[in-house]
Amino acid sequence: MDNIVNDDDDWLTDDSDAPTVPAVAQRPWRVLVVDDEPDIHAVTRLALHSVVFRGRGIEVLSAYSGHEGFEVLSREPDVALVLLDVVMESEDA
Repeated sequence: MDNIVNDDDDWLTDDSDAPTVPAVAQRPWRVLVVDDEPDIHAVTRLALHSVVFRGRGIEVLSAYSGHEGFEVLSREPDVALVLLDVVMESEDA
């Protein structure tokens, strides 16, 4: 088996020694949290506030319903990740 180094395995390691990139290129990754519980949004922001991935921080966007989540996605073209609660306002939302 070839000795392949997979850089993706250490994505949560400290990037403080990473080369400096101009501020324009350091736009944060945008993460959309779609959940009807405000505490989930607060805890997610707390957990991700200091995370840096590949030289970029995290910006958390919030939506409190499925409908609101669709609205955010339709107006924000660069959402990198959606954290979605699959059971929200009702059992079939």
